[in-house]
Amino acid sequence: MMPGSNHYSIYPLPLCTNESFPRAHLHWMLPMSSEERVRDCHYVWYIEGPSAKYLVDAGIQAERFIAKNVKSVHIQTVDEALNKLGLEVGDIDYVIVTHAHHDHIANLRQFPKAKAIIQRVELEEAQNPFPYAKLRLPPDYPELLKGVRWEIIEGDTQIDDNLELIFTPGHSAGGQSVAVKTAQGKAIITGFCCMQENFDPPAEFKKRGYAFTIGSSHVNPVALYESTQRVIETADVIIPCHEYNNLKDVTKIG
Repeated sequence: MMPGSNHYSIYPLPLCTNESFPRAHLHWMLPMSSEERVRDCHYVWYIEGPSAKYLVDAGIQAERFIAKNVKSVHIQTVDEALNKLGLEVGDIDYVIVTHAHHDHIANLRQFPKAKAIIQRVELEEAQNPFPYAKLRLPPDYPELLKGVRWEIIEGDTQIDDNLELIFTPGHSAGGQSVAVKTAQGKAIITGFCCMQENFDPPAEFKKRGYAFTIGSSHVNPVALYESTQRVIETADVIIPCHEYNNLKDVTKIG
């Protein structure tokens, strides 16, 4: 951030892709062929401000997808991504956990100095997963949570005048989106898995009255709908957390 400026900058840092994500998973209860596949991207985001150094999510590496027979392309490690900005993992003060799905926290223990900011209900669910969801977790999931310095919050939380955490449950029990005041207005990194297509759905869906869509992965579809609507109504710039096409390169926002 330039001296005297009153906004932050966001650096999207792509780590890897999923080359065969089912497109139908983006649109809950809407007709979409189960054979269609899209490429999604897995990121962390560095937020540049005046003092504390924030990272949004810890990300995942391609090797973990490949081990599950999911086609994935490696882009860079989280260390390499930060190095391009002149940073080390040890420089990060806080990792904001949008939600505790493994593709967002797999690298969390690489930040021993950082505190991990998480919603209380999200951490409770992660430590005591719903039995149906537990069967889908990687075997080492409990290990990903050990030794982490948690900073637990509840509901909307104002970090400072330029940074706010917005409670956006539905995809998970305690998802939170990250609202950042930038030169382009309020940018919100979604705390629920989505792509640009959810906010600009196919024409045939729009004709049927769907101004936006929600994904099929959720614990509460009504809450996810309301969270998505809240982001749309609040943000000047929406950053869908898995979009590939718009954010595949390191590009500063703000």
